[in-house]
Amino acid sequence: MHLENHRDQYCGGRLERPSGSFKTPNWPDRDYPAGVTCLWHILAPKNQLIELKFEKFDVERDNYCRYDYVAVFNGGEVNDAKRIGKYCGDSPPVPIVSERNELLIQFFSDLSLTADGFIGHYKFRPKKLPTTTALPMTTTVTVTTGLKPTMAMCQQKCRWAGTLESNYCSSNFVFAGTVITTITRGGSLHATISLISIYKEGNLAIQQAGKNMSAKVIVICKQCPLLRRAGPPR
Repeated sequence: MHLENHRDQYCGGRLERPSGSFKTPNWPDRDYPAGVTCLWHILAPKNQLIELKFEKFDVERDNYCRYDYVAVFNGGEVNDAKRIGKYCGDSPPVPIVSERNELLIQFFSDLSLTADGFIGHYKFRPKKLPTTTALPMTTTVTVTTGLKPTMAMCQQKCRWAGTLESNYCSSNFVFAGTVITTITRGGSLHATISLISIYKEGNLAIQQAGKNMSAKVIVICKQCPLLRRAGPPR
């Protein structure tokens, strides 16, 4: 019995087969244990990408996923600048596609509440030739910082194409928020935004302002996305 329990507690490892799955300890018989850290390193051949999808998902809920969480990173190490997302709650994350041939999946549970856990699947796929894709800009705001304004960047139209499941956003960060201030400087728009929900942080600098989280961003293409300061509630 002791050996069986020990095997159930184990998780993580290196995954190099063309397809496979990963799951929390004890899945699906009972909740994942408290005080566990798992790292799955998925490594594809150099000319391939990795598609990742969570089939079932139930991790202790918190607005900022501070207690139990799953984090997914581009590359083979835990690096906030390469983090694709941090997830918890009972809604599976949208499917993820790696930027290159490596993904790292980190699962962490603290010493208190637990939940059912998750099972996820991955598969390798060939890299596609670069194509012009539309930015998903209906309910989220995607912006890029640290780049000089260029006409080429601003010629692409802002429109939604497809669904969340069929699109992968390669932007550094994606979030929904309320625009607090906007200032035009040298052809770009500087905006301060109160965050409602964060889908992908990347290297976004998030500030705590009382109970609210905020971020200052530079929008290179002023009309894409079109940002206006939020008016008073109606």
